[in-house]
Amino acid sequence: MKKVAVISNTFPPFSGGGVATAQYNIFLKLKEAGFKVRGFTFYDHGKIKLKENDIIRCGSPKIIHRTLNTLTKNYFSKKQKKDCAGSAEYAWQFNFSINSAIGCWKINNELKKFKPDIVIIPDLGTPNYYLKHPKNSTVIMISHHNSMRFIENPLIDKHSKIDAKLVNIMENQGMKIVDKVICPSTYMKNVFNQTHSFNGAVDVVPNIINEKLIESFPSINIRKELELNENSPLIYLPAANTPVKGPRYMFEIIRRLAGFYKEPLGFYLSAGLTEELEYELKYKPENAKIYAPGYLDYEKNIGIIKSCDFGITPTLLESFGMAILEANFCGVPFVSFNCGGNSDIINNGEDGFIVNYLDIESLIEQSILLLLNNELRRNMGKKALENAFKNYNSEKILTKFIELIKETLC
Repeated sequence: MKKVAVISNTFPPFSGGGVATAQYNIFLKLKEAGFKVRGFTFYDHGKIKLKENDIIRCGSPKIIHRTLNTLTKNYFSKKQKKDCAGSAEYAWQFNFSINSAIGCWKINNELKKFKPDIVIIPDLGTPNYYLKHPKNSTVIMISHHNSMRFIENPLIDKHSKIDAKLVNIMENQGMKIVDKVICPSTYMKNVFNQTHSFNGAVDVVPNIINEKLIESFPSINIRKELELNENSPLIYLPAANTPVKGPRYMFEIIRRLAGFYKEPLGFYLSAGLTEELEYELKYKPENAKIYAPGYLDYEKNIGIIKSCDFGITPTLLESFGMAILEANFCGVPFVSFNCGGNSDIINNGEDGFIVNYLDIESLIEQSILLLLNNELRRNMGKKALENAFKNYNSEKILTKFIELIKETLC
């Protein structure tokens, strides 16, 4: 039986964003396929007290984590005048990589004991910079993140060029331990080839979604909590706290839809709010009911999505639309900008709508169309679910993934 080590910043039940979810799904599906799989995390700081099978959580002592946060924040504060970053908040990628070091060094020792045949790592946190190539192993890196995507785009706030380039240098230096690269979309493959020096194979394999896990979660209807009736529309806007997901457009979307609909309707804004959006929502129309609880565990987030009628994402940067695909597996169609890997998932006019990048008027028009047409909404939801199972079922993606693993073992 071949042994596989799947490495991530964290794994559920802790929230680590789309990268952690994608890596965790690989971990679960490879176990189901009969591989001897062990998961390792490098960003679970402090003492983690969980009884888990086959997951070893590593990280820094919290005092070191806080110290490194302070040092990197002070460094980028001094660099602000020369750099494009208006805030150290947008110079987080180097901080994340530095804080990944101790966890990765601990994983090196664990890998010596485990002796894996395959090691699967993400790019987020530059673990390839800190990890050693285990003897007789093949290292596969999945390019989920790519720091260079976040600069020179004025619409996603002033991300630091120095920050992104430092991380890119570290990642390129760490490519010497990588034998193969997988990208979740053609878009990410193109970005990777533009920003990395790598002579090995680069393949495209979509992220694995654990549809069985999604199916097992019960729906959570928040309409009563929002003082809505059972027939009131509920609309999902993902990652409202993240500049790259377009929160700058979300107030206008809410204002326009609520103004057009007149009757009470609800909006689920996941993962919290930016300060700007929180302020803007003080002036929302009275009939717009907002549910923005901050970060929720995966099960509760999916449960609420299941009770939504459709989703809207004005995302400005997207490697692979995990939020869209997860919603599609819940039978929830989406309206989105044509951005990154979103067009790989949404079939325009069939299982959702995809509009030209930054065409906010078309985004709102198509959203209003779904809002007002119950039959269209239901039909698109059914088609979204059907296409998700047809094109992105985990067995299909897993087969492709395993084929690549077998190629590396030959």
